[in-house]
Amino acid sequence: MTAINTPFLVTGGETNRPPSNAFSPSQRQINIRAPFSLPSAEQWNGQKVWLLIPGFTAPSDSFDATLAKAINDANPNDTVLALDWTQVSGTPTNNATLGIARGDLYRSGSWITPVATAIRNKLVEWGMPAAALNIVGHSLGAHLASDIAASFNTTYGSQVGSVTALDPASNSAKIVSPYDTTNGFDTDLSNGYVLDKKGGIADPIERLDFGATASRRSFNGISSVAGNEAQAGTAKESFLFDFGTTANDQHSRVVTTQIW
Repeated sequence: MTAINTPFLVTGGETNRPPSNAFSPSQRQINIRAPFSLPSAEQWNGQKVWLLIPGFTAPSDSFDATLAKAINDANPNDTVLALDWTQVSGTPTNNATLGIARGDLYRSGSWITPVATAIRNKLVEWGMPAAALNIVGHSLGAHLASDIAASFNTTYGSQVGSVTALDPASNSAKIVSPYDTTNGFDTDLSNGYVLDKKGGIADPIERLDFGATASRRSFNGISSVAGNEAQAGTAKESFLFDFGTTANDQHSRVVTTQIW
């Protein structure tokens, strides 16, 4: 079995304005990390596996001391994995505000489908049953979580154990999208990727697609400026929280919600 914590390359997304740590403009290195211990194939048997996906410009270890630790403490027999996709989800300066203003959220989004396919293939290679997998994604990571679950369903007809979307990324910056300034992005953020920069004919805007998974939830911070309350509301269960903080902080505070 290929060792976990071994990076692998993905191709197929936008090559312009790559993050500063990118392997190359056309190739991005991603890694499925194990923050606490390196699991083996035998550990998937009868065990829940959590795959945590940080958001746009978030560091790969952003969940290690918070969400990952909380899940590990509450479920010590489960396996917790965290995705390092900073070579996709970052920007040239790794500044979220400046990156969004330059359309980098959508450039990162153009990689979601190939990254989801690569992750699905890697998990299958490791022998992980789809039903054991519980995916949690924050912001842009919520869209990737949705796409991974849908990929298992469309390719193998299997459903992952659960998908949780934490404040899915806002589409309000679509006016600066390099691809489709009218519609922005759809479920996997590939909407308009092959179209001209003036908009062209857009793909249909879709609901969050969790691959027909029985347990699919979303958690949003009320008034969050970086989240997408309307799209989050298409999950089977949707929860709206008021953390009593600023609109900017609502987006990050939703990560503290108990999801397991």
